[in-house]
Amino acid sequence: MNVDVDELSNDPSVMKENDKALAAAAKVMGMDKSAYSTYLDKVVAEKAALAKQSKEMQDKILKGLTAASEVLGVKESDLISDMGKIKSNNEALNAAVNTSGIPKAMFTAIINNQIAANAVAADKGIDLSIHDYLILNLGLFLLMFATNGISFMFSCIFNLSKNYMALGAGIPLTFFLFQMMGQVSDNLKGIKYLTLNSLFDTHAILNGGNYLLQFIALAVVGIVLYTIGMRVFEKKDLPL
Repeated sequence: MNVDVDELSNDPSVMKENDKALAAAAKVMGMDKSAYSTYLDKVVAEKAALAKQSKEMQDKILKGLTAASEVLGVKESDLISDMGKIKSNNEALNAAVNTSGIPKAMFTAIINNQIAANAVAADKGIDLSIHDYLILNLGLFLLMFATNGISFMFSCIFNLSKNYMALGAGIPLTFFLFQMMGQVSDNLKGIKYLTLNSLFDTHAILNGGNYLLQFIALAVVGIVLYTIGMRVFEKKDLPL
């Protein structure tokens, strides 16, 4: 038929104008030409009904927007791009609902969908650097490796859980609290450098700064702590 698929989808009835095309389509569907022709008429009628309903809904929404724009004193075009103004003004929302004849819950849902669509259209996304992503994960692993080294070492040194918890869990928790305090107040900004967390500098990683020495330090700290813990555990007498 020399017709695009999109054109056939929009108007399947054009197949009825070509006996060969109609026969070929009917064969694929497992129907005879007469049954398939009737099926096409039904599809076309349903598409027409849906198009009519869509047009009627669009007209109702437009009437509602016109009423809301009059209440708000803004142009309809400006209101379409920022329909949140209708939700924030009960008078405008009620005017839109009453004029359009659309139930309030449905009109509110339409506004929410349009707001979401505008947000998606305006979202240009972000450029994800695989290199930065991998480096961030490596840095986080090294931080966890060094921090876990503290817990591992003290669990090997002490026999009583209360002693292990005081240092093995207390020191990492203190590091976390110091980090939080340094971010909350500029006066306490320097306190974060008393923690291992300061060696994981996400700003430097994402902005092309120097982070290699910090990563090396975290790796060395973790290796040393795990080594000390294993050596102590090998030589200690376990209580029976």
